[in-house]
Amino acid sequence: MSDFEDMCNLTMVVVNQLGSWLLAKDHELRQAVKDYESQLVQVTQSLAEFKLRALNAEVCFFHVEELP
Repeated sequence: MSDFEDMCNLTMVVVNQLGSWLLAKDHELRQAVKDYESQLVQVTQSLAEFKLRALNAEVCFFHVEELP
């Protein structure tokens, strides 16, 4: 084999390895984004539930204050 062929073969190996690595990293990033989006939805829902409980508590508190 010539030096040129060796260089071409090595380049192909490096490109294939880099491609595989990039695909794996892309998959990891997509999974991480999904996980964070799921956490964001859960936190948003928890915040909405907390706000609703706080509003209900305020309504009850003011209703009790109005009683004779």
